[in-house]
Order: sequence, then C-alpha cells, then structure tokens
Amino acid sequence: MNKRHYTTGIANLRKARGFTLLELGIVLAAIVIIGLGLWGNAQNERQAVRVQQGMDQVNVIIKAAQRAYPTGIYTGLTWSDLEDFLPEDFTVSTPFNSSYSVRVNSNVNMFDVVIPIAEQRLRSRMEVAYGDANITVSATQVVITSS
Repeated sequence: MNKRHYTTGIANLRKARGFTLLELGIVLAAIVIIGLGLWGNAQNERQAVRVQQGMDQVNVIIKAAQRAYPTGIYTGLTWSDLEDFLPEDFTVSTPFNSSYSVRVNSNVNMFDVVIPIAEQRLRSRMEVAYGDANITVSATQVVITSS
C-alpha cells in the first residue's frame, strides 16, 4: 500500500513542475519558423502590389503621351507636356520611392518611361510582370519603351 502511495506522489510532482526547458525551446523555435514564413509571404505580397502599381502608372503615362502627341511623333517630349493629360491625382512619385521620367527614344515614334528602382528583386519582378520585349532592365532602373 505504501508503494502505491509513493508512485502517486511522484506523478503529482511531475504534473506540478510544468514544461521542461527543451519543450519550451521547441515550441519557441516552431513559433519563430512560422513567423518568418508568414513575414516572407507578406513581403512578397507587398512587392507584387508595388510592381502592379508601377505598371498601372506606366500605362497611364503612355496613354497621356499618346493623347499629348496624337501624331505619334514624340520629338521634344518632356514631362511638362504630359501634365495636362494625366489624371489630377497622378503623382510623379513611383511606388519604388523614386520619380518617373520620360525621354524620346532613338526612334521618334517611340518614347521611354524611366523608373529608377534601387532593389534588384523589384527590377526583376517588374520585368517578369511586364512580360514584354519593350522593357529594359539595368543595374539601377527599368526602362519601358512605348510601342
């Protein structure tokens, strides 16, 4: 009878001690791994949104230039030429913390929209998302040529 009482006493003592340091470490490591995975996904989503916003703004710029120069000859194209043809809420600021610029292409029937983008990953995403032969990516910027 005493033996049984002794076993019950040890079982109660184990329950009262709580978690071991190893168990707590495993749970903490699992939480960190899950958190890093969620943070990475959120970061990718934010980048995808920024790229889409950039593409949308480039399309607005291209349409404004086509309205400003209906003949399709862009000799002398400047940013100030486009201001009257851009929506009132349009900002020159890109989603990439830089400003758009436009320039006449070597072919006067085309022009370039230049987007300075410091992050290589975003330049690559922009290139993949645009998926067109009219995009050139360099070490510091993306150039989209009108067609």
